[in-house]
Amino acid sequence: MEVDKHEQLILQQALDEWEHTGKLTSEQATSLRETIVSRQSGRQQIAQYFFFIALFCTLLAFGAIFLNEKLLEKIKLYFSLSDLVIGVVAGLLSVLWFWYVGKRRVRLSPTAYEVYMVLGGL
Repeated sequence: MEVDKHEQLILQQALDEWEHTGKLTSEQATSLRETIVSRQSGRQQIAQYFFFIALFCTLLAFGAIFLNEKLLEKIKLYFSLSDLVIGVVAGLLSVLWFWYVGKRRVRLSPTAYEVYMVLGGL
């Protein structure tokens, strides 16, 4: 059973009390304790996502500092695309992102859903 930290504490206290009063044997209480699993809250997941985004931005910043101009020119020549192609690719990526987030909406908390929508807009 997946529960948050507060619910897990309540369940642990209840199992301890029932074991102490004799309503449960120690084997039953142990087997019930093993079925309790703590889940991450939506805030923890969002904080984790923002940590990864910050880490990625830091790596990009260090990469931008150490790249030289010749390498950048070669990259520009290799990826020389027209503005129309770049716009179409960005549009397709945003449509796919919003479709994916909309599909997962029922499993996301409202806060996580909003964060995903903001990231899609960016």
